Amino acid sequence: MRIERVDDTTVKLFITYSDIEARGFKREDLWTNRKRGEEFFWNMMEEINEEEDFVVEGPLWIQVHAFEKGVEVTISKSKNEDLINMSENDDNEQLDYQVNDLLSQTFDQDESLEDLFDQRQQQKESRHNQERNESKQQATRTVIVKFNDLEEVIDYAHHNNLAINEFEDLLYSFNNIYYYAIHFDETVDQEAINDSYSQLLEFAYPTDKSEVYLNDYAKIIMSHNVASQVRRYFPSTTE
Repeated sequence: MRIERVDDTTVKLFITYSDIEARGFKREDLWTNRKRGEEFFWNMMEEINEEEDFVVEGPLWIQVHAFEKGVEVTISKSKNEDLINMSENDDNEQLDYQVNDLLSQTFDQDESLEDLFDQRQQQKESRHNQERNESKQQATRTVIVKFNDLEEVIDYAHHNNLAINEFEDLLYSFNNIYYYAIHFDETVDQEAINDSYSQLLEFAYPTDKSEVYLNDYAKIIMSHNVASQVRRYFPSTTE
């Protein structure tokens, strides 16, 4: 803990969260446990008095600023001369009021440290999930597109020019819509997969249906060399 004497009536201290924990408190205690927060505050006041001869008397004005590594607390004695004649009991009551008021204001902050920690943790998890999803998208080996009717499937089968053959494919039917799934082999690089998907979209459309969904609700009507089977059974409508 670092203590700075600003003037005769004001001191400022900065204490790290590791120092707080070394004194037997948890950082959450300052913001979620009123009793422990008060206990911590008075312990700090005793240390300040020992080091800086800063005797607690009369009302105090306290400001707390939370940082990533710790908290900074500025403590000022009131300079109001009208309070000089306050009794000792009044002093104690006023001090308790000041501490309680400080803690109440801290609890009511729009973003308490606890909320800030939760938000940062959620942000980290969100970034991690996003990176993981992006990694999955970059490494995906399955693409799915949809055809609005059989004529579009036939057109694709007779006119597609996919340059690779290292894949397994399935044709699904669901609610008179046809879904085409291609599983590329591990030997196919991502750039080739992306190119194939772009070529598919010249005849088909993107879809948000997953393979799990299609396996549960759709019907597989062709598998393995779908385009070749379609050409065998259906002549081109444009020839």
